[in-house]
Amino acid sequence: MLTTLDPHSSYFPYSEFKKLNEDQNSRIYGIGVSIVKHRDGVYIQSIVPETPADRAGLRYGDRIVEVDGHDAREWDGAQVSKNVRGGLGEEVVLKIERAGSQAPIYFKIVRDAVPLFTIRNTYMIRPGTGYIGLTGGFQRSTIRSCAKAWTS
Repeated sequence: MLTTLDPHSSYFPYSEFKKLNEDQNSRIYGIGVSIVKHRDGVYIQSIVPETPADRAGLRYGDRIVEVDGHDAREWDGAQVSKNVRGGLGEEVVLKIERAGSQAPIYFKIVRDAVPLFTIRNTYMIRPGTGYIGLTGGFQRSTIRSCAKAWTS
């Protein structure tokens, strides 16, 4: 069956298909952070406003060292992301190292729906010509987001 796919079709294993659906639905269940891998670990790069991570007090630059009791110091970003995401209403416990703190900080966070924004930024270049920066590809919410950016 797979050999007869037309050139515009692709086969996705279940795990990749699930992620594709999450991305296209513009919603995941997690805590609401963007993370980045550096030499010595995975760090929080940004916090999505009004998400569980924002309400819990996570900050830019926090290093994720444990997820639910599992050592995450050697994990890559995908491993951290996979373990931080989960079911709606489920708890996740993070152990964080924060600059300026002597001891690690523990956060018990309840997962919730996290919006995936498709618009990075917008601005007018000159009258009649605007710029709308898309990020993360097209999702179900992209058209609404573009219309809202265009009229604001």
